[in-house]
Amino acid sequence: MVRASQFSGSDFGLGGYNRAVHYVAHIKTVLESKQVLANLDEFLSRILLDDPLIQSDFERLLVDVDVLRRTAYKLLGEGSKDLIFGLLDFVIYYRKQATLMVFCKVASRILENCIALVKFIVQDVQDKSVDANLKKCGTVCEILQDEKYTTFVANAYFNYGINLWKSGCNNEATIAWKHSIDLQRPTLKEFEIAAIAPFVKKLERLSIAYIELGRFTEAVALLQETISKSILLNASKISEMSHTESIAVTASKFKDIDRLMMTLASALNHVKLSPSPCIDFADLPLLCRGIAVEWLAKILFGSRKSRAGPVAELLVQRAIALYLDKHPIRMARSMLLILPCRIRQENKTETLAMISDCLKIFDNENYGEDEGLAMFAEDIVATMLLYQSILEYQNSEPECPMLNNAISIWSRIIESEHVDKKIVDRSALLANLRILSDFLCVRGDTTSLITVLHCMRKADVINSQLTWWCYIRLNQAYLRLGCTGAAFDMLQTARSSINRFDSSSEEHTLLYLTEINHLLSNGNLDSAKNRALLLQEYLQKANAAADVTAQIDLSLSKLLKENGRYQEAIAYAKTSVKLLNRSIVSALKNSTDGKYDSDILCYTNCKVWAFAHLLLECYQQLFTLYDLQGMIRETEFYITQTIKLAQSAQSIIYANYFQAVLANFFIRSGKVSKVEPAILVEMSYKNPPHITYLHALQVKYILARYYISINRVEDAIETYVSAMSMIKDATTDGQIISENASDLADIFSTLSLDSKGIKSASKPLKDADQYFGIRRLEAEILRSHADQLINQENWTDADNNLTRAAKFSSFLLHDRAVQSSAESRYHFAVFESLLRSDPVFGVLQDSAIAIPSATASSRSRATVVSTTHGRKSKSDQKKKGLKEAQKALLQSRQLILDSYFFASKICSAYEKRLVATQAGLVLLLQSAIEAPDGTASNPAANYFFELSRGLSLHKDVTAVDESSFPSTSSFHIDHSLSNVLDLNTFQQEYVDIIPDSWAAVSIGLCETSGDLIVSRYQAHESPFLLRLPLNRHCSRDVDEDSFSFQDAKAELTDIITKSNATAKASKELLQGGKARKQQWWAERRELDQRLQELLVNMEYCWLGGFRGILCDSRFDRDLLGKFHTSFLSVLAKHLPTRRSARTRSGAAKTKSTEVKVDPRVLELFLRVGEPDLSDNSELLEDLIYFVLDILQFHGECNAYDELDMDQITVDIQEVIHMYYNSLDEDYKLDHLVLILDQTVQMFPWESLPCLRGKSVSRLPSLALLRELLVTQSSGQDAELRSISSLNGAYVLNPSADLVNTQTMFSSKLKNLTGWNCVVERPPAEEELKEMLETKEILLYFGHGGGEQYIRASSVKNLKQCAATFLLGCSSGLLHDSGEFEPWGTPLNYLIGGCPMLVANLWDVTDKDIDKFSDDMLQKWGLYGEVSDDSDSGCEFKGVHLGAAIASSRDSCILKYLNGAAPVIYGIPLHLS
Repeated sequence: MVRASQFSGSDFGLGGYNRAVHYVAHIKTVLESKQVLANLDEFLSRILLDDPLIQSDFERLLVDVDVLRRTAYKLLGEGSKDLIFGLLDFVIYYRKQATLMVFCKVASRILENCIALVKFIVQDVQDKSVDANLKKCGTVCEILQDEKYTTFVANAYFNYGINLWKSGCNNEATIAWKHSIDLQRPTLKEFEIAAIAPFVKKLERLSIAYIELGRFTEAVALLQETISKSILLNASKISEMSHTESIAVTASKFKDIDRLMMTLASALNHVKLSPSPCIDFADLPLLCRGIAVEWLAKILFGSRKSRAGPVAELLVQRAIALYLDKHPIRMARSMLLILPCRIRQENKTETLAMISDCLKIFDNENYGEDEGLAMFAEDIVATMLLYQSILEYQNSEPECPMLNNAISIWSRIIESEHVDKKIVDRSALLANLRILSDFLCVRGDTTSLITVLHCMRKADVINSQLTWWCYIRLNQAYLRLGCTGAAFDMLQTARSSINRFDSSSEEHTLLYLTEINHLLSNGNLDSAKNRALLLQEYLQKANAAADVTAQIDLSLSKLLKENGRYQEAIAYAKTSVKLLNRSIVSALKNSTDGKYDSDILCYTNCKVWAFAHLLLECYQQLFTLYDLQGMIRETEFYITQTIKLAQSAQSIIYANYFQAVLANFFIRSGKVSKVEPAILVEMSYKNPPHITYLHALQVKYILARYYISINRVEDAIETYVSAMSMIKDATTDGQIISENASDLADIFSTLSLDSKGIKSASKPLKDADQYFGIRRLEAEILRSHADQLINQENWTDADNNLTRAAKFSSFLLHDRAVQSSAESRYHFAVFESLLRSDPVFGVLQDSAIAIPSATASSRSRATVVSTTHGRKSKSDQKKKGLKEAQKALLQSRQLILDSYFFASKICSAYEKRLVATQAGLVLLLQSAIEAPDGTASNPAANYFFELSRGLSLHKDVTAVDESSFPSTSSFHIDHSLSNVLDLNTFQQEYVDIIPDSWAAVSIGLCETSGDLIVSRYQAHESPFLLRLPLNRHCSRDVDEDSFSFQDAKAELTDIITKSNATAKASKELLQGGKARKQQWWAERRELDQRLQELLVNMEYCWLGGFRGILCDSRFDRDLLGKFHTSFLSVLAKHLPTRRSARTRSGAAKTKSTEVKVDPRVLELFLRVGEPDLSDNSELLEDLIYFVLDILQFHGECNAYDELDMDQITVDIQEVIHMYYNSLDEDYKLDHLVLILDQTVQMFPWESLPCLRGKSVSRLPSLALLRELLVTQSSGQDAELRSISSLNGAYVLNPSADLVNTQTMFSSKLKNLTGWNCVVERPPAEEELKEMLETKEILLYFGHGGGEQYIRASSVKNLKQCAATFLLGCSSGLLHDSGEFEPWGTPLNYLIGGCPMLVANLWDVTDKDIDKFSDDMLQKWGLYGEVSDDSDSGCEFKGVHLGAAIASSRDSCILKYLNGAAPVIYGIPLHLS
């Protein structure tokens, strides 16, 4: 077939036309003849003409074409589609040539055929002509402007898109759908529901397709149109409803629109926010537009994963602008949407001003066209007040005075009828209450928190999960108030309701943890342990989130603490801290899009409040654990961290409370001057919600302790009384009373585990007391009050207090221990009071006591024998008084032993020390007045005095692995008494291990009586214990000046303070004139003299004749026996009780059985020394009175004033002289180890006159001595190993300002073989650590103890440690810490495994200490000419270090001020 252009001639227009007509006729003839029509696709090109036609000709052709259409469609049907669509192209092409009437007539007929064909062609998605043909139909529809045809074609287009989507041609489908929508959109008529509703469906489908294809910008635009048209369909109803209902109600009524809104919100979360998409629903009426904008903003802000915050804020601003003039409640309601977002932003001032302006509207109650919404005003105001309070809090205004108003409003609304008619949105209310609960939790406002949680559970009518969560939180809140009964009610409900919803493994885990914590709070450790073991089984099947794992570790830490496993408890608490910090960082990153300061965590951010509260608990747990171990620095650190966290979180309640805890710490650590009593007084009188009842009670208790520490006893007693009154109020407060409190022991024994968690108990429950937490504190207050009443000898009230306290002290082992201890103190005080009136034992408290001392007499006790014959001294009433005293002492003994049984397992280091000291003192006095089983010896006293020392000597604990779980044994407390008190083991493991040539002497001050307790330990000998009253000389001689422990301590403190000041000023002063130098030397020499006199007075006044317990003499046993016989002869000569009496007939009376004085007592006389060498008469007199007291207390009484003490002294001196004259060789011990407790360790005992020049070292506990002897044994006959001189290191002048020191030692040290050195530069911590771990010796010549170069934790955690010489100022100082264990560099090294540490107790001057150090190191054999010790099993260089130090002290010019400062911590080792 030839194309139309081939028919053109000279007269193209006319010729072309004729050919076109002819061709149409030809095609018609062909069709009618039913012949095959070839090349039909070229038909259109044949009849399309280039030149315009006259109208009549064109209309004629158009008629022919229409005839052809009918013929073609009639004959070919669906097969005529190409021709029909070709004809449609023809009429489109020539639409302007014919009259409109003719064109429309023909075009509509052709279009009808096309529409009939469309339903067939849209099925073939492979046919590429379908889209072009549909476009032709659409074009004709647009020309015809026929709604019916347009709808048909648009629907066909849409169906074509559906088929394309199904076949995977997604982009082509969206194009088709868009064409369908664009085609139909102009034909829609407003409010024509029949047409608009299907059109909206098309819009929605295309929007969803855009979202699925990630074309979010197009989706947003289309959804906005969809929503607008949907709202227009329901405009009148929505507008009418908006006058009386909230957006939430509207959304529930128009769910299709709400679904579209949520789809739009989802799309907005994926749109690029810059530039921000324009969402304003501009084609809606003004009121509907405001509703739409608010509706969408509500959904956006309600989405947890919403990223469209800026868009949502713009929407709220538009809503506010739209509502501003006539709709104040809607405006405020819109503003509420933005507030949760604003509390996470930095600019708070603008939002606060906006809230303030809005609240003024509600003050005026002028609601304009929103009168129908007035019932929502209270809910809106409460929400405004909530966020106003939060914003003020975040803006460093933490008082939040209006917060309680918000809580009151919501409480009133929720308790009223028709709640939904009064709240804007129930879900929003629950969200706000949850934010409020977290806010109150981090603020510490537990009372208000309980109110809010109850509101939340009542407001939650659908979500069982949220209600369950409320019960869990209520349990925790009630426990914080000490209301265990109410807490258990909440736990019961939570446990029974967990299966009402699809609970997760984390929720079951939280329930377990709640149960464990509750059981611990009630003292039910066995059940808590069982729940923990079940929790372990459950966790093996579930992976918990970091914050849940942190709670697990915290609960495990609490359980381990109650079982006395303090080290493990610390490890789990530290793991919890690590996990919570990680969660906080993650939460801050998420809430700030990663923009936050990693060095300064913002705890006022609402996203971290729950974590911050848990972190507070962790810090509290850690400082409690370190407190229990007596570790002062760690305790202070974590208390300070807790305060910082509370302050950072703007929690006034917690910050103030922990400030009170810090004040208590200062009181207990002896830093009373740091306490601010005004703060304590103010806090103690505050009421909830400013402070919880429990916190207020604890503050009162702390305040009373403060008054006691400053001797305001009456104020303390008044505070105790006030506290008891507060307890009465707390336990009758209707807000915290539980109606159905229950006993936990029964119910938890009936629980088991299944796949869903916990089965319900079947047993009914009862409860004796609802306030276990408060009662425990009440018992503690009662015991403290009783102590003060005991001091006043108010026995009746003290006994009543203790009896009442006992009711609440039987559940926890700790409480039982401290209660028994308090009762023991009471009975002991009664004993002392009764004893003071006894004629024999009235002087017992002022007399020295020894264990062992003597064997009891068979004669009647308390019988006084004098030169008058047979006269009884006292009546039967006095004997009865003695029996009552003995009975009281026996009760005290039993109670204190019971107390120690528990205290040794679970109590704090201080409590253990008090209990042990009390037990030792009771046994000591019992041994003085009674002789059970025929002996007055009670070696258990030594056990108690010793094993409570050094309890804080632990390596630092690190966090455990996050997935670890304690072993079953960690939850077990050994209840066997043998593990607590085994004297044979004590003798074998702690005493017999001491080298035969050594002795250990323990010195401590009894904190109860103020007496000196001294014990001597030597291998294979039972311990020898002395109690030495420091005022015993005054009791015998009224003219004797008192020299108390406090006097000595004050004098030492003054000397050291002035010495340190002059030592620090030495360089500046010595650069001055001659007069200045002389003055400086005069001051130093005076201090040196004062220190020497102090040591002389300590030895004379405190030890007196008992100084021999420190001496190094070893006795000849044969000569000792002769001395014993001679000594008894002296007693027989002078004591009336030992003289033979005559009868009237002249026969001698038979003597009663005499008291046998223990040989160890008699050795003290020999240890005084030879009479020829010094005048020891006063010392011997001290011992003579001691022996007389022993005899008197064991039934052999003599009237002291009738004895010739001078002659007795002379006779005993003669006997001592005979012993020493008969002695061929004076045997001496090689070394003495002083075991100094924290009360006396500050004194330089090594420089007492009796010890000066002797080898002496010191340690804080006998247990540490045992550890060193075991670890430093060479393995050959248990001899101590020596240190190699070829494996050392030294740090010399690291600060580069000790020029003289460097000059003296550099040349001597640089020649040492195998040594590393750091000279004139600071060592790196790792470098110093490596030296300590790999070398056998480390010498440090610098300032202090090197603390500036290596942290204490690094030293404590060394794998092994070299013998160390810290020769700087105060390197050996241990800081006195009151109730806590002392702390300092020496203890760090001992914990790190250092066998021998040389250090200075106070500041020294460099020249003197350099002389000392040089002399010491030469005598030790490190350098210089020394001879080997040929007598030892191996060759040693020089003498052992103890001897080297002892002989080097006098090399100092100031032999005491500088010479007494260096001491050895540990054991002296030889240098090989």
